[in-house]
Amino acid sequence: MGFRGEGTKLTLYEYSERLGYEVEVLPPLTYRGEIVSSSRIRHALAAGDLETVRALLGRRYAVRGRVIRGRRTRTPVGLPHCERGRGRDDASPLPASTLLTSVTTVECSRRRLA
Repeated sequence: MGFRGEGTKLTLYEYSERLGYEVEVLPPLTYRGEIVSSSRIRHALAAGDLETVRALLGRRYAVRGRVIRGRRTRTPVGLPHCERGRGRDDASPLPASTLLTSVTTVECSRRRLA
């Protein structure tokens, strides 16, 4: 539970007494017989399995980040292309081998790119 699996129910109870909040431990959430976890979501993303990612999250997966101009070496014919920056806000993993759409803000206006 938690970062590197180091947290336990006991940890939650200890912090709750110190910080003054209540703890209610629920049974693990499962999907198709397996526990839902951030690791499972990351693995599904790496495999490009966006259907499972959506089911595990209960919503579509979304990525935010600053977009930078790419080197234009991998642009498929007829498709606009850009690369995400490498800053702190650009750390969300991207699905493997997936065509993505975006809603992009350019000069304070929103445009949907296919």
